[in-house]
Amino acid sequence: MGQELTDYEAGLRSGYLQCQSDHAGLFRYKDALGRGLSKSEAKAYSKQKGKKKK
Repeated sequence: MGQELTDYEAGLRSGYLQCQSDHAGLFRYKDALGRGLSKSEAKAYSKQKGKKKK
């Protein structure tokens, strides 16, 4: 711990985090379609970051 990442390790981490983000977006898109939103509404919803306050 406390050591800087090599370029290779930083690349792996970046790729992993991008994959997680993509998966979350796809989940949110499919969830929105299942709740009856249009494709364009679902796309916009899937790109939102964080939770919306009620």
